[in-house]
Amino acid sequence: NKIIASEKKFREMAELLPQTLFECDLTGKLTYANQNGYALFGYTREDIERGINVLGFIHPDDRLKADLNIKKIFNREIVKGNEYRGIKKDGSSFSSIIYTTYFEENGKVSGLRGILVDISNLRLAEESVKASEEKFSSIIQGLRDMIFIADVKGRMSFISPSSLEILGYSENELLGKSAFDFIHPDDVPKMTGEFKKVIKLINTGKPTLFRTRQKSGNYIYLESIGVNLLSNKFVKGVVIIARDVTERIKYENKLQESEAKLRESQRVAKLGHYDFDIQSGLWTASQALDELFGIDGNYPHDYQGWIGLVFPDDRTNIIQYFSEYVIKSKNSFKKEYRIVRQSDKKVLWVYGLGNLELDLNDNPVKMFGTIQDITDRKIAQNVLFNSEQRFKY
Repeated sequence: NKIIASEKKFREMAELLPQTLFECDLTGKLTYANQNGYALFGYTREDIERGINVLGFIHPDDRLKADLNIKKIFNREIVKGNEYRGIKKDGSSFSSIIYTTYFEENGKVSGLRGILVDISNLRLAEESVKASEEKFSSIIQGLRDMIFIADVKGRMSFISPSSLEILGYSENELLGKSAFDFIHPDDVPKMTGEFKKVIKLINTGKPTLFRTRQKSGNYIYLESIGVNLLSNKFVKGVVIIARDVTERIKYENKLQESEAKLRESQRVAKLGHYDFDIQSGLWTASQALDELFGIDGNYPHDYQGWIGLVFPDDRTNIIQYFSEYVIKSKNSFKKEYRIVRQSDKKVLWVYGLGNLELDLNDNPVKMFGTIQDITDRKIAQNVLFNSEQRFKY
């Protein structure tokens, strides 16, 4: 019963993930994909049931590399995340990073399990950074992600406002200092090597995880990617884009203690979960979700409390969507909307997902799901759109 319950919970969480989770057998035949995978690639469950090899989802120019890595995995070799171009059903391609591992049955390797992350937006952001100083500045000033510019020795010449806020230093305390002075000693060799690869233009473009020290003395986890713009006359340095993934790492560690399958699938940041009891109107939330909402335990965790968080202009639409489309028609909750964070009254874009639980009479009784902060993505999309319009006209 515990195994069945764990498998059920794994499948439910997989369906809520904003990334693509998949499995295949030893022949490469795809045996499972979550809903995001179907939506991303444009296939149906019927297409998959007819039999599709995982290499069919990879761009022809990248299939040899993918095939070699799959063979290494089946030989129990450790293969880190690799970047591939994905191919959708309509023939269009997109950039992605795939993390994979093998799984066993009765002590024998029986297949491959992986997570595909669509990094198209990241690539667009990088291209816009290279376009011009004005475009570059517009993006980094609006993003929550931390952005640094360093010279060939790692000395910082630019620190974004978000970096100062997250790390707790003043600009004068960081400018001219080596970024390596703030990295955890155990991570310095790895980050030095990655930085040299960026300088030599041989880095793979995959994010690197490391620890850095805040002014308080605490270490937080960051995931970064470097772009060599030393030859750009406006930048003249290496642009480092980093994201605070401390909460994600803590959450992953917690999952590692209980359920291995969830540990493999949970690779998200800025994500909180909730459990809503429809009959009582009460909901419980993870600490991350309360922080996203800017609330504490004193805030009413009930239906009216949630509606009170929704941006006023969106409330009527959300109330109708929830009551008519979700509860009455018994559909899953999948909606982008705005909230007002209570701690600072800042308007944020979020993406809410939720699955209904029905009773024996087919009536909704509970809804479990996640809510993710997508404000940065919205800002980046708007910046790119406005920039394209300026260049177009």
